[in-house]
Amino acid sequence: MLELAPGYLVSHFFPAIPQRFADLCAVLLTLAEHEELVRHLSKALPPIHNLEAARSLNPRERDVLQGLVLGESESQIAQHLGIEPPTVHTHIGRLYRRLEVRNAKEAIWRGFVLRLLDWLNLP
Repeated sequence: MLELAPGYLVSHFFPAIPQRFADLCAVLLTLAEHEELVRHLSKALPPIHNLEAARSLNPRERDVLQGLVLGESESQIAQHLGIEPPTVHTHIGRLYRRLEVRNAKEAIWRGFVLRLLDWLNLP
């Protein structure tokens, strides 16, 4: 977090406000850095040819994508969803084809780029 120089932005009525302001500025800087990182990593993805197919993921594929975001293994996703691991493997294959990606990392990035995922809604 940022700290203010002594005597800068002094409030006699609310002494904590200057440090809170510095903390808020630090959060905004961090958010801007993360946004730039996402933009940079998104450029590395191959272009999307079939945007409609990517946006039309079925609910189970969205559930599997959510599991990938959380870093769960295929068996953990299967247990969480109450299905068999081979079924999860099949859903992951379909998910990769629809998103036109080769691995989980690319699928997650593509999910954020297409707004299939929202980091504010993640647990």
